[in-house]
Order: sequence, then C-alpha cells, then structure tokens
Amino acid sequence: MKCLYLTADRIGQGSGGGSVTFHERRALERFCGPTNVVTLSAEELGQSDDPFSLDARALVRIRDVGPAFDLAHLYAGCFSKTVKALKSLGTTVTYTAAAHDREKSIAEFKALGIEFPFRHLLEPEVWLEYLRGYTLADRVICPSAMSADLMRSYGCPQIEVIPHGIDRVKRPIPFPARFNVGYMGQAGPDKGLVYLLRAWKQLRYQDSTLILAGHGILTAVETVHKEGGGNISIIGPVRKLKDFYQDISLYVQPSVTEGFGMEILEALAHGRPVVASRGAGASSHVGEDVGIVVPERDSDAIGRAIARFKSMDAGSLNTLADRAHAQGNMFRWKGVERAYVKFWTKLLGELASRDSVQGIS
Repeated sequence: MKCLYLTADRIGQGSGGGSVTFHERRALERFCGPTNVVTLSAEELGQSDDPFSLDARALVRIRDVGPAFDLAHLYAGCFSKTVKALKSLGTTVTYTAAAHDREKSIAEFKALGIEFPFRHLLEPEVWLEYLRGYTLADRVICPSAMSADLMRSYGCPQIEVIPHGIDRVKRPIPFPARFNVGYMGQAGPDKGLVYLLRAWKQLRYQDSTLILAGHGILTAVETVHKEGGGNISIIGPVRKLKDFYQDISLYVQPSVTEGFGMEILEALAHGRPVVASRGAGASSHVGEDVGIVVPERDSDAIGRAIARFKSMDAGSLNTLADRAHAQGNMFRWKGVERAYVKFWTKLLGELASRDSVQGIS
C-alpha cells in the first residue's frame, strides 16, 4: 500500500499544528508501513503568502513521485486541486480540519481594528475554492464536535471526530506558593487574549501575576500595553511545559473561536484547573470537577471564574489537581494514533465493500 501525507505545516516544529502533523504522519506510517509513506510538507514545498501556490507545487511533486496512492491524508493548507487530482487517480483522501468559525474570526479582527490577513477565508469565491478540497475528500477528520458542526455547515457531511492528544504527564506538579494565572499560545484576535487581559485588569490583584507564554505571544506586547493592567509577565517560548505550569495555579483559554486548543489538555494533565471559553473546541473536555467553561468574549465571566479559584484553599486545589491530571491524560497521542489507524482500516474496508457491490450490480 502506497500512502501520501501532505501538509502546509512544518512537521513537529514549535506549534500545535507541528505536533498534530508529527503524530498524524506517525499514525500513517503505522498503517501503511514507514517505507510506504511519501511526505510533502512545508519543508518540501516551501513557503508562500499565496495559500494556493502550495497546491500547485504539490501537484508537480505528486506527478514526479509516480503511480497513484492508495490513501492520502492531508492536514491544513489549501490543496483543492491536489485533492481533485488524487481522487481522479482513485486515491482515497482524508483531510483533517480543525475548523474555526470563519464569521466569528473575521468579526473579531474587525472589532479590534486589525486587517484580516487570510484571503482564502475572506473572499467568497476563494473561500469556495478552499472548501472544495474538503468537500471532495472521502472523509474529514475534526478534533472536536464544534469543528465537526462547522464543517457540516460548510458542506462536508462525512465527518469523523478524533480529538488531538498530548504527551503523558506522570503526575500533577505542586502548586506554586503564589497564585498565578497562565495563558499559552498565539496572540491572534480570535484567540480572545484581549478578554483575558481586560478581566485581569478589572481584578487588580497585587499578589498575583498573569503569565503569558508561547511562540506567538511576543506579538501581543502592544495589546498588553493597551488592554492589560496589573502584574503581567510575557515570557515567550518555554523549553519545557513543566517550567510554565509549575509557576501557575490556573490556566485560562479565552478563545473566541478555536478548533481545539491542546493547551487545555496539557494544563489539565499537569494538574491545573482550567477556565475555557466555549469558543475553544477542547472546552467540551472541561467538566465542572476540573474547571469552568465561560461564554466567549465575556471578560466579566473570566474574572469571576479566576476569583473563584483564587479563593480556594490548598486542599480543594489539590483535589482538583488530581482530577485534572486524570482527565488530561485520557487524551494521549498513542491512543490518538491508534484511533487514526482504526479509522483508516474501517474506511478502506467500507469503500472496498461498496465498490465490490457496485461492480457486481
């Protein structure tokens, strides 16, 4: 069996997408055999401001590789023409979509006075061309029920939900002596960071710090100065997740719209309660025994939730930590990889049976 893994991301490098692609490709290697998987990623295709240029490059590379693939799996990117070509060659195509709510995302950029940079999501004709890659696929994999509902509304009825995962955390780490709140991730408007900053400003804590981390957080300096108040520390990338979580008592994910949000699971696995907005797909995994889910764009609700955890005694927090640790570790990458293999096995079996019946009839 010959398989293709295609993505516009850099596999395994410094982002949520990098982590997802690393484990998706490993799952495909488990399914097809390591020597039977051809990989085309940002390393092979290069970078471009035009999302569809990678589609053209992928088509050229696929023709160079040779015979048709039995299975192709894609993650992110605008590969509509490539999907069409693969399907014409009889390839089974699956495509991961960690879908954001397009309208909410555009509205959030507009509300904050920031130009929306994604042409393929903004212009109607280009948006339809972008979607065509997903609608032509045999199945679309979404990491959350929220993403699945969005993709169905965009015209993709064949959906499989497989959550993203995390690496196992052996035990919850002790809470710091000082109650600090943390956020890790990008700083784009649809991440909702401004609502966390406004909540923190209203709380006016003198004995706590809001710690902002992640590769993309350094772009938020201007927003922090404009919207923030109180004690705020921007630390940027961290070498080890433990270094971040050992300094905080509570994790907040204030996303307006986000397909999943692996940081929610990472925080739980490290024994940290979580405040998550409903805009984050992974918020469905934050039960009342491990955190609080709040409406998106609601600074007051975020502030009340933070205050509630700050008022807890050490015993209550430690009980929460044990529950959170168990909850987060339910979503490990090894299990996710097995779920992908099981999914592809079932799908190819179903398609083979369908083709057999059609051939007889």
